[in-house]
Amino acid sequence: MMKNLLTLLLAVFLVQNSAAQKILVAAHRGGHLTVPENSLAGMDEAIRAGADVVELDVRDTKDGVMVLMHDKNLDRTTTGKGVLADLTYAETQQLYLTHQGKPTLYHIPTFREALAYAKGRVMIDIDFKISGMEARRKAYETIEELGMESQVLFFLYDYTEMDSLYKINPRIKMMPRAYNNDQMRKIIDKDLTDIIHIDPSFENSPLLPEAHRKGIRLWINTLGDVDTKASDNQSVYKDFIARYKYLGAIQTDFPARLKEAIRQP
Repeated sequence: MMKNLLTLLLAVFLVQNSAAQKILVAAHRGGHLTVPENSLAGMDEAIRAGADVVELDVRDTKDGVMVLMHDKNLDRTTTGKGVLADLTYAETQQLYLTHQGKPTLYHIPTFREALAYAKGRVMIDIDFKISGMEARRKAYETIEELGMESQVLFFLYDYTEMDSLYKINPRIKMMPRAYNNDQMRKIIDKDLTDIIHIDPSFENSPLLPEAHRKGIRLWINTLGDVDTKASDNQSVYKDFIARYKYLGAIQTDFPARLKEAIRQP
C-alpha cells in the first residue's frame, strides 16, 4: 500500500511538474492482459505492473450514467449485444465483462466508481467518448466532488475545447491531441496545459524541442506495432524512445515490459 501511494505521489508530482525528466508509463485501458479492460480489476493489475497512469474510456448509458466502456457496442467486451446507449444502467448491470471472449464475474463499473477506486492509488487518464460540453461539465463535477483534480488527465480529441473546459475548472489538467504542427502551434500558444498527446508523425517536428523547452510533457503511444515487436526484443522500446527524445509519457498495452525497458541502462 505504501509503495502504491509513493508511486502515485511521484506520478502526480511529475504530471504537475512537466519539466521533471522522467518518462511516465500509462496502461492502455488498464492492465487488461489477464482481466477485462476498463475494469476495476484492470486498475489493480496496472498498479501491480508499475504503471504511473491508468487510461480509462468513458461512455454513457441510455439514462445518462457514465460508465467505463471503449466500444459503442457491447459485443466485444461484455456478455451483452447491441449498443451501450440503448440500455439503462440497471440493464448493463445484468451483464458481465468478458476477457478474450470468455465471461468473467466482473460488471461494468461507473465512472464515479472507477475514480473513487483510483483515489489515492494511481493517476487516471480519462478518454472521454461522450459528446457535448454538458457531458464534460458533468464529468468535471464528478472529479471535483471526489477531490481528484490533481489526480486526473482529461484527454481531448479536439483542442478547441480547451478554453471552455479551462473556464469550468483550471485545476483539472487537459491533455489535447495535436494532429499536425498547426494544431501543436495553437495548443502551445494557448498556454493552458503542459501536456500534449502526439503521434509518430511528429518525429521530425521542429515544435518538439520548443515544447520541451517550455516545460510541456509530450505523450505518445506504442500501441500496436511497437508493442508487438517489443515482445521479442525490448531494445525496440529503447530505439523508440531514442527517436522521440523529448517524450514525457508513453501509453502501452504492456506497462510492466515498458517499465523494465526504461529501467535498463
